[in-house]
Amino acid sequence: TRQKEQQLIKENSSTRKTVLLLAWPAILEQIMQTMVSYVDLAMVGSMGVNAAASVTINTSLLWMINGIIWGPVTGFSVLAATAVGQNDPEKVKKIMRQAIIAMLLLGLLMLALIEGLAQFFARMMGAEPEIIPDARGYLILIGLGIPFQIMLAICSGLVRGLGDTKTPMLYNILFNLLNIVLNYLLIFGKLGLPALGVRGAAIATVISQ
Repeated sequence: TRQKEQQLIKENSSTRKTVLLLAWPAILEQIMQTMVSYVDLAMVGSMGVNAAASVTINTSLLWMINGIIWGPVTGFSVLAATAVGQNDPEKVKKIMRQAIIAMLLLGLLMLALIEGLAQFFARMMGAEPEIIPDARGYLILIGLGIPFQIMLAICSGLVRGLGDTKTPMLYNILFNLLNIVLNYLLIFGKLGLPALGVRGAAIATVISQ
C-alpha cells in the first residue's frame, strides 16, 4: 500500500529495497502495456497471414505515437513527484490539471493524425492490395482509442508520481484481461456476436481502453 511504501522510505530503509518496492509494479505495468499488441497479433494471427500482416504493418506508427505520448507523461509525473516532495498540495493540483488538459489536447491531435494517415499508411508501407482494407480499418478504429490511451497513460504517470505504483499496475492488468476476453468474442464471433476478425481486435482494444 502507499502508506507502507511511504513508511518504509521514512524509516530510512536501504535504497535498493525502496527502489524495488516502488519499481516492480511500474515494470509490470509496462510489460502489460506491451502485451496488448502481442495478444492482438497472436489472436488475429490464428486467422491467417493476411490478418496478421494487417495488424503488424501498423505497428511502427503506433509505437512511434507511444514514444511521443510517454515523453510528456514522464515529464509531468516528475513534476508531480517533485511537488509532493516539496509538500505543496496546491502545486500538485495545478500540475495535475495542466497535465490532464495538455494530454487531452495531445490525444485529440494524435487522433486527427492517425485518422488522416489511415487512408494511405498501409499503401505507403508497401502493403499488398488484399491487406490494405483490413489494415486501414484496424488503424482507423485503433485511432479512436488514442485519447483514452493517453488519458490512461497520464493518469497512471501522475499516480506514480504521487507514490502509488500499484494502482496503475492493477488497471493495466484489468485492461489486458478485458482485451483478451473481448478479442475472443469479437475476433471469432462468440456468444452470438459477429466475427469481425482484424476489426474485432481493434474494437476490443478501444473498449478496454
